[in-house]
Amino acid sequence: MMRKTRFGLLLVGVVVLIACASIIHGTRQSVGITSIPSAATVYDNGQLLGKTPMVAELSRKTDHRIRIELEGYQPYEMVLTRHISGWLFGNLLFGGIIGIIIDAADGAIYNLKPEAVSANLVKVGEDPSQKTGLVISVVLGAPEHGERIGQLTPLPEGSAASDRR
Repeated sequence: MMRKTRFGLLLVGVVVLIACASIIHGTRQSVGITSIPSAATVYDNGQLLGKTPMVAELSRKTDHRIRIELEGYQPYEMVLTRHISGWLFGNLLFGGIIGIIIDAADGAIYNLKPEAVSANLVKVGEDPSQKTGLVISVVLGAPEHGERIGQLTPLPEGSAASDRR
């Protein structure tokens, strides 16, 4: 009888711990946040996060409205939205319905997109469509598998460089 009880407890423990995405993927995601110029203040859903450049550890469970502010510049806003992660399929194979329920409850079943935020701040009173040149931003400390590593600003039509395309 004691042997059956131990086996039953072990089986329950294994089933509960099989929430694949929670264990392997985690409930938080590293998001690199940069701005040009740097040292801008970053807010997540109205809560102060810090100054750019930075890597924020954000909950995968909810969407995030990122706002970047710097005195003398127009504020920049972007929404990071949650999307179903590929780890859902790992749960289907290994964790079953219990794993999916656990991962859905703690948010591990999601990825935030985009995986990085790069804000090219515009001075107050300046027309953003008149910006020229190439801007390259590098996010330090972001995951290597990030999809976006920079931001390109198009040249205005009629400029000497745009004629060479």
